[in-house]
Amino acid sequence: MFGPQVKVRAPKFEPFVHVLLGGAHSNVYANLTRACAGSCTTSGSPAGDAFSMAIGGGFDIPVNKSFEVRPVEIDYLMTRFTNQFNNSSQNNFRFSGGVNFRFGPSGK
Repeated sequence: MFGPQVKVRAPKFEPFVHVLLGGAHSNVYANLTRACAGSCTTSGSPAGDAFSMAIGGGFDIPVNKSFEVRPVEIDYLMTRFTNQFNNSSQNNFRFSGGVNFRFGPSGK
């Protein structure tokens, strides 16, 4: 997914929000078809591609010019798969954290 991110640069705390759009791929329905072993009938490939969207935000804590810690990022993640088993959206909550490495000029 890709999209804009708005971030407030501050010395000790950098909150951000983003809206990301893109695509997702799932092959879970192909595995379901194999598990049915002939008792399920399908038309076409059960794998699917879908529209996906994530809206959320979090904050970063800068350690130095090229390294920062991301203690929290919270997103609402939506995918919209359409196939012979399911024609609906999936609504998910995603919580993550980690570290960021900055490359190039930092602008500070």
